[in-house]
Amino acid sequence: MSIRGLVMSNLREALAGTQFASLESDPDHEVAIDRVHASAKADYLGVLLWKSKNGLEASALSNATRIMTAIYLTRYKREEPDFARRLVEQVVTEYIFNFCLTCRGTGKVMADELLAQCPSCEGSRIRNYTDADRCKMMDVSYPKIRHSAHKFAWVHNYLGSADKSVEYVLKEQLER
Repeated sequence: MSIRGLVMSNLREALAGTQFASLESDPDHEVAIDRVHASAKADYLGVLLWKSKNGLEASALSNATRIMTAIYLTRYKREEPDFARRLVEQVVTEYIFNFCLTCRGTGKVMADELLAQCPSCEGSRIRNYTDADRCKMMDVSYPKIRHSAHKFAWVHNYLGSADKSVEYVLKEQLER
């Protein structure tokens, strides 16, 4: 299926999943069709990331990983496809599930019946994935992970740019 076909099917799913699945617009309020229209103007990878983060579509995570792997392999042409897939899966997982596991992304924990700063994330609410975590999750050697640090950073930055572009387009289109 072409990218255009995927976008159209995603738009249909987004519309069908709304409360009334109506195409009527309301000049006074933002309705589902406004969000569908705005997301159609955004970067497709960014929309998939946005859907994954917000739990709107089950297939969005695998589609985002597949597309990002293809982008990665165009940049790093000599990379082994299996390692490229693992690396991208890892980075997409880190990007989508970036909340601290100890405090569940709140930055606070209960300690002696008092609310205290989370010791794991130090209140940042963000989980910091270590190279050792990546080795375990990807089933790859530590030296290979260390050698690929710049590739992890590149994929993180690419995903961040795609995600930010969706926020920008939605804010611009929905005038928020």
